[in-house]
Amino acid sequence: MVKHFWAIVKGMSELDRKRLLCFVTGSPRVPVGGFAKLPGDRFTLLVSEFACPDPNGLPRANVCNNQLVLPRYKTPQIMRQRILFAIQHMEFEE
Repeated sequence: MVKHFWAIVKGMSELDRKRLLCFVTGSPRVPVGGFAKLPGDRFTLLVSEFACPDPNGLPRANVCNNQLVLPRYKTPQIMRQRILFAIQHMEFEE
């Protein structure tokens, strides 16, 4: 599952990678000094049936902890589709 995630990220356009970074961290740019300088702990990828019980649900992000939570998608294609949908349609509440 994690290998599929990173393969999807590798195949993304630069714009979609920025969107993903913004989705997870709240910022479209890596901080000066790299990911090690992200506020909070670090980037975490959590694949969880408990946190996301719907196997076709959208990914969720916890920007305070730089955490991406993914359901256990049945195929890499579903994972790609759901991630792209989430990052291309995200809205932030003020």
